[in-house]
Amino acid sequence: AANVARQGAGRAAQASPPPAPKPRPSPKPAALKRQKAPPQVSAKLGERPAKLPPPQPQELVGRAFTLWAPIAGGRGTLRVAGAELALAGPDLPAGSRIRVISARDNVLAVEPAP
Repeated sequence: AANVARQGAGRAAQASPPPAPKPRPSPKPAALKRQKAPPQVSAKLGERPAKLPPPQPQELVGRAFTLWAPIAGGRGTLRVAGAELALAGPDLPAGSRIRVISARDNVLAVEPAP
């Protein structure tokens, strides 16, 4: 009887192997991760987006622009991002390329661009 009990115990151990470990899901590559949706520019189709604030005169130093209106008598205006800024510089016709060399009291000092 002891032999039968030993054989039964051995069979029970062989009949139920240990459970296999579950495979872990692999992390998604960065390219497949869900991206955030871009912010809505306008609520309705065809609606114009909100205007950006006008640039500060100091931000324009060193940049080149094309004059839309001539500089006459050393004074003129420049349109940038919907804002009109005062210019001081040599007399130049409309269509001339200028470069901003300094900004003081919201007046841009300009020179002809090469």
